[in-house]
Amino acid sequence: MTRRLEFLATAAGRMTYGKVPYQNLPRARNEGARLAQGAIVVYVDDDVEPVAGFLLGHADPYSDPAVLGVTGPGPTPGQPPKGHAKIGEGTWAALMARKDMRFDVNFAFSTQWAVGCNMSFRRQLFEDLGGFDEDFVGPAGDDAEFSHRVRKRGTIQYTPAAHLIQLKTSSGGLRDSAGQARYVWQTAFCINYFWFKIETPRQVRCRMTLRAFRREVLNWWTIINGQWLPFALAFLRGIRDSERVIRQLRRERT
Repeated sequence: MTRRLEFLATAAGRMTYGKVPYQNLPRARNEGARLAQGAIVVYVDDDVEPVAGFLLGHADPYSDPAVLGVTGPGPTPGQPPKGHAKIGEGTWAALMARKDMRFDVNFAFSTQWAVGCNMSFRRQLFEDLGGFDEDFVGPAGDDAEFSHRVRKRGTIQYTPAAHLIQLKTSSGGLRDSAGQARYVWQTAFCINYFWFKIETPRQVRCRMTLRAFRREVLNWWTIINGQWLPFALAFLRGIRDSERVIRQLRRERT
């Protein structure tokens, strides 16, 4: 943090630094869009290292007016992006048909969604679509849900030139600020709410939520450490609370 503040002090005339008192990721993203003065808004996480040419990689695809958003590779250190031959013909065909998504390949394609740690959008979209959904409470979903609305109007382009390294640090971010049980609550809330917002059938939403329960609660770490029960209760509270928000949205629509 000290190094970051020192750098920002040297660039005070070119950059605006805003610190918010709340813990709401989509709200902070919306506030960033309101502060932005350019036509394109780029988002990254706090544990990434952009590769040379990163911003140009985001800017170039917008020469096509149909492109409304851009995303790119976010591999971990030492993991080079994979080519067509490396991922196999079936995976490549699924990406081209927008039936799959991955952020570790070295070729361009029109994608399903932009990942939160490496994404950009035309700033006008925030006025047209109302920005990110601030009902999302934690680690997942608002980026993909916003992308879902964007793709109804145009395309989101994955380009290898918009390349950064995702460090995946073990501390900081939403997990630290929330605590483990609350992080599980947030995950359950966001996953159930996300599948509702992108208009999937209820049986699909239930299936995806159950998959998340197995991943977040019934894994070897929680079982060995005796955490599965408090995590299960936290997960169920997340589902309950997201259902309350869903019911409220349904009432507002009728």
